[in-house]
Amino acid sequence: TDVELIGLAGADRTRIDVSSLGDGTVVFIGASALIEGFTITGAKADYSCFYGGGIKIAGHGSGTTYNFPIIRNNKIINNTACKVGSIYVSGFSNTSGDAVYNTAIIQNNIIAGNYSGTSNTGGIGVSCSKSIDSVIENNVIAYNSSVSTNGGIEITGTGCTTYIRNNIFYNNTSAGTQNVITGSGGVIEYNNSYGNTTDYTAGTANINVDPSFVDEVDYRLDSTSSSIDAGDPGSAYDDADGSVNDQGAYGGEYGDW
Repeated sequence: TDVELIGLAGADRTRIDVSSLGDGTVVFIGASALIEGFTITGAKADYSCFYGGGIKIAGHGSGTTYNFPIIRNNKIINNTACKVGSIYVSGFSNTSGDAVYNTAIIQNNIIAGNYSGTSNTGGIGVSCSKSIDSVIENNVIAYNSSVSTNGGIEITGTGCTTYIRNNIFYNNTSAGTQNVITGSGGVIEYNNSYGNTTDYTAGTANINVDPSFVDEVDYRLDSTSSSIDAGDPGSAYDDADGSVNDQGAYGGEYGDW
C-alpha cells in the first residue's frame, strides 16, 4: 500500500469526527491505502451532492493505474451524503483518458446509521464503470437508510465482480421496496439478511434469521447466534481461532479486534 492510516488504539478510542465542520466526505482515497482502527463519523456530504459520506475511493491517474485500498476494522457510523452515506468505490478517468481502477477490500467493519438523502444507498456503493473485483466481507451493515434505493449495498455499472460474503445486513431501510443488495455483477453468498425493508434471500447459503447480537453498539454475536460458523466454510475464511467463519464484523482472519 502507498499509505497506511492506522488507529493504534482501535476504533473504540480513535475517532475522526467532523460533525462540527462543513460539507464533504470524511476520508478521500486516491491511491492504494490501508485505513484501519478508526471510528469515522459526522459527515454531512449532502449540500453539494457528494458521493460517499464516510469514505470515498477514487482518484486521478497518470497512465493506467491499479489501486488496492483496504478498509478494515473500522466503525463507519452516522454519516450522511446526497448519494451513498457510508463508503463509495469508483474509478476515474482524467481529461487525458488515463484510468484508475480501484479494487477495494472492505472487511470487518461496522457500517451503521448512515443515510443517503436523495438516491443510491445509505451503506456501500460500488461503481463498476472503472472498478474491478472488489471484496465486501465480514461486515455488519445495520440501520442504514436511503430515500430511494436501499440501505445496504448498491452495485452500478458493468465490467466488475463484487464479492459479497459473510456479512450481516440488519434493519436497513429505504422509502421504496428495494432489496438490501441491488445491482448486477455480484457474487453474493454466506450472508445473513434480517429485518431490512426487503431481505436478500437469493444466492448461495444466504440466511434470513435474527443474528442475536450481544450488544447493538459493537454488534458481537451472542453464543446462541445462528450467524456463528455460518460464513464460508473454506479454510481461507476461518476465524482467528481456526474455527469456521462467523458472519459479521468479528469473524474471519481479522475479526479479533
